[in-house]
Amino acid sequence: FIAAVLCAKVKAFGTTKAYVHEEATFSCTLPETAGVLQVTWQKTYKDDRTAENLATHSEKYGTTILPSYSTRVNLSDADLRTTRITLRNVTLEDEACYICSFNAYPNGSIRGQICLTVYSKPEIRAEQREISSSAVSEKKVMFMCSATGKPAPEIRWNVTESLAKLAAQQSVENADKTVTVTSNLTLELSQLQDGYVDCVVSTPGQTEQIHKRIYYEKERIPEPPMGHSFEVMGIVIAVVLITAVAVILVMRKAKRTGKYF
Repeated sequence: FIAAVLCAKVKAFGTTKAYVHEEATFSCTLPETAGVLQVTWQKTYKDDRTAENLATHSEKYGTTILPSYSTRVNLSDADLRTTRITLRNVTLEDEACYICSFNAYPNGSIRGQICLTVYSKPEIRAEQREISSSAVSEKKVMFMCSATGKPAPEIRWNVTESLAKLAAQQSVENADKTVTVTSNLTLELSQLQDGYVDCVVSTPGQTEQIHKRIYYEKERIPEPPMGHSFEVMGIVIAVVLITAVAVILVMRKAKRTGKYF
């Protein structure tokens, strides 16, 4: 009962949402420090009751950060009343609840808790693939756009509403709790007015949108090689020169003989 009353006095606050690679900071304050011998920071997963130590501080032994977190954890404002911990380069595995524990004698552990949710910005992959057909008029192109993130990304195509309805979409949850969403849009060549389509990816609750443009070049008549063009041009010029010389010679002969055509 005493521990529960004292627990209510711990003021815990800090980062509750962060993206991968960002920082998260948690702070705890205990106004009454009588009997406190050590402050411990622990990490516990929401679906697991076990707690993992991150760092400790005491007047006798100073500050200690566990080796597995020594490069990412910084303990500041460390005393027996106020404690602050910073977690650098957040990963998806850091989604957990963080407990500040004031170990007091004789009342035991007095705790505060902050839970962190970690998000991952979408990673996008886009490509196009031509669907072969014997008839050119029936030739189609499949545009593929996939995005992996947390929470599940949303994908739409920047095309007319009637064409957007042709898209097929599926979602797969990965082991790291991210979700991969894949959308495939199949169009006929006649429907590709601009020669490209835009895949638009967004994250629920965020205003930012990522546009991924996928190009498709329609078939063109192949142009002759540059060397072949020069060869043809040379032949044409030679024929013109020979014809001109022949005309001049004929006219000179006609002038001498007085005979004209």
